[in-house]
Amino acid sequence: YMTFLITTSPLNLNVNRRYSDFEWLRQMLHNLYPGSIIPPIPKKKGNTRFDELFLLKRKRNLEKFLICLLDDQEIKCSQLLYDFLSIENYDEFKHQQKE
Repeated sequence: YMTFLITTSPLNLNVNRRYSDFEWLRQMLHNLYPGSIIPPIPKKKGNTRFDELFLLKRKRNLEKFLICLLDDQEIKCSQLLYDFLSIENYDEFKHQQKE
């Protein structure tokens, strides 16, 4: 599996997230904010899943997804999004996902 490095500024936090983490985040936000438009994320699979160009495009689209979330004033303040962007220890993040 692939992980994507997310760097937040001005906090300068670095977290690694898998594609499935983005799927989880989107679904949870969709459930918590039914009146909000939650942007789509890129498709999970392609014939060239580990192709450099495919991964670059996926990375850009995931970045756009996060930027759109941060543009929404209500979602921007979500503890869920904050945890996604700030919990650096992946095991701790996975534990938080279950709660």
